[in-house]
Amino acid sequence: MKNTKTVPQFLVRIFVRPFFPFFQWLVITLGIIKAPTKRGNFLVGKLKEGVDHEKARETLEQQGFFANRIAHNEPGQVLSMRRLSVKNPEWQYHIRVFNDGEIRGHCEVTPSDHPIDHLNLSTMEHRPHDFAKWIKDIT
Repeated sequence: MKNTKTVPQFLVRIFVRPFFPFFQWLVITLGIIKAPTKRGNFLVGKLKEGVDHEKARETLEQQGFFANRIAHNEPGQVLSMRRLSVKNPEWQYHIRVFNDGEIRGHCEVTPSDHPIDHLNLSTMEHRPHDFAKWIKDIT
């Protein structure tokens, strides 16, 4: 549980994460939340020639990222990972890699610590300089 830093994150990991795929499917199917129809706004890079999403995953894991299982899938997405902020673990860096090699990422509050702010996207920030240091070996 090294990727859990706050009590809400611990509770979500134990009680929500195992059931999230089903509930995500359910709320999208019922029309409560709409599935993303396009990619996020924050382009941070493109995989260099010869780097696939598995190599990207390995590199991002070395930089402190881990699988992000509580997130929407955007069209063409092949990898979704997050990294908790060292300064404030209620914030996360969320990165996605797409089938055409595009990499998009943003910083936001975690869904476990601030679910309402997270869902309405009110805290999403573009921080390309932060991502640049983590993806420099794959872009």
